Amino acid sequence: MIRARPLALAFVFVPVFASAQQSDADSDAQADAQTLATRIAEAMAASGCGAALPLMDELQTLLPERHDLRYNRARCHRDLGEPLEALELAEAIVESGEGEPAERARRLIEEESVKVATIASEVPGAILTVEGRSCTSPCRLRVNPGTHFARLARDGEEHESSIRVQSGQNAHALWPAQPEAGETEVAPVEEEDTGYSPGALTGVGLGLAVVGGAGIVGFGLAANSAEDTFDRAMPPSQGQYDRAVRLQRAANASIAVASLGAALFVLELILDAR
Repeated sequence: MIRARPLALAFVFVPVFASAQQSDADSDAQADAQTLATRIAEAMAASGCGAALPLMDELQTLLPERHDLRYNRARCHRDLGEPLEALELAEAIVESGEGEPAERARRLIEEESVKVATIASEVPGAILTVEGRSCTSPCRLRVNPGTHFARLARDGEEHESSIRVQSGQNAHALWPAQPEAGETEVAPVEEEDTGYSPGALTGVGLGLAVVGGAGIVGFGLAANSAEDTFDRAMPPSQGQYDRAVRLQRAANASIAVASLGAALFVLELILDAR
């Protein structure tokens, strides 16, 4: 399918140049157009649209009224995954011409319009700029799928954000939140000095709580695993049972250690309050 497109494009170019030779008295321009046509055909055959499209753009400047050439450029943009450029070229054909190129362009518009994404702004009076295109908010700009840098500018301030959009998606460029009129900043509240300073009991208590908590998690998970192994064994062995019992006892001991640590910490708080 993809290899067939260059041949189709090459055949479309043939009447373009024949007509140009009949209507254009400038032989140099005719020669330039014919040379570009040959180079386009070679580029399409060798590398496809990526290499041929710049030459096609150059040829369009020599033949600005040729909508069939403009349609070929739109097809190349479509094949390169650039629906916005394809859509804009097709829209230009429909707006300025009728006949077969316009009819083909309408079908291309139906295909590509659903692939184009938009980035919008609702910030009153801000200038939204994306990929060199600008509009005054509230407005929206059409973009290709992908990641874009959107810039909002208003009253001498600018804010830029990276926005990723997919085919057919609508995204918004947002202005950073600002305090509303009449709002005042709240001064930070200084914490009252309670005079409490951690002592030996706190250190020991927190240490025991940490050790006990780690034991609860570690031994508890191991005990559950051992119990599952014992339950699935056919038949279960005495060794499996003994291991599950030891791990459960270790988990219970860890709970006691953690509880002791917490009790020491609370005890120091009570003694310090006095």
